[in-house]
Amino acid sequence: MGEEKVAVRPLRLAVIGDPIAHSLSPELHAAAYRALGIDGVSYERIHVPRGEFEQFARDVLPSLDGVSVTMPHKIHAHELALAHGPHAELGIANTLIPLGEGRHRQYAAFNTDVAGITGALASARISGIESATLLGSGATALSLATALCEAGCTNFTLLARSREKLAPLESLLIRRGARVNVGDWDRPELSFHSDIVASALALEGAEVVAERVLRHMHDVARVPSAFFDALYFPHPTPLERIHAALVSTLDGTCEPAFATGAHMLAHQAARQVELMCGVDQAPAEAMYEEVFGSAR
Repeated sequence: MGEEKVAVRPLRLAVIGDPIAHSLSPELHAAAYRALGIDGVSYERIHVPRGEFEQFARDVLPSLDGVSVTMPHKIHAHELALAHGPHAELGIANTLIPLGEGRHRQYAAFNTDVAGITGALASARISGIESATLLGSGATALSLATALCEAGCTNFTLLARSREKLAPLESLLIRRGARVNVGDWDRPELSFHSDIVASALALEGAEVVAERVLRHMHDVARVPSAFFDALYFPHPTPLERIHAALVSTLDGTCEPAFATGAHMLAHQAARQVELMCGVDQAPAEAMYEEVFGSAR
């Protein structure tokens, strides 16, 4: 018996960003279309250099039926939209869905990164966390803080290279009623004392933290019960190296859980497929397995 097809009108979709060649969104979306039996949908990479979002929105966006948005355009995508989905207070969006037809379309903006992080935590069976050490200060850190608050975290220690850039993150957490402390970026090992260590750092910053923590393992007071890393390359990521080193000190006791950026990417892409194609549930775990399963 042949696979049942899902009726979806022909759609032209894309992911934009700068850089964009590394994006795995096309592979993840294609995996979802195959699993769901969706035909007639194209999904491409479009390089939109920093500073050229307005030109893209004018010249190219009207020809697209939905767009995934990566850095550095998430704030611009939020600002462009007429309507917003959940978590609009973050001021960032990674998904644009057109409202109506024609060259003068309006758009609805969504943040599916929060759903992606929540899905990654669930995939790693991470729950019951009350305290978090959060590394990073950018757009992903805002989504990560929101997902952790929604998972029950009420105490946060923040670490970032620039103390000033933490201001939006601190404000967000305080508005949500969380207790916030700022740790010492130059001595990150002293802040590895929470239920979960969660990183939204880019690779360069993550390498700095890993180099310091791995040299000062004796100053880590407590092995966290869980880790989350928004990075999914290289493998292992710097935080995965820290995780492995800490596990080696446990003498066979319970290994801390690790939620990966690959799972986050699959779950946020699944939510995008639901929004763009109008399906009830996209197969996040099947998407993960097809794109990342053999590599991890």
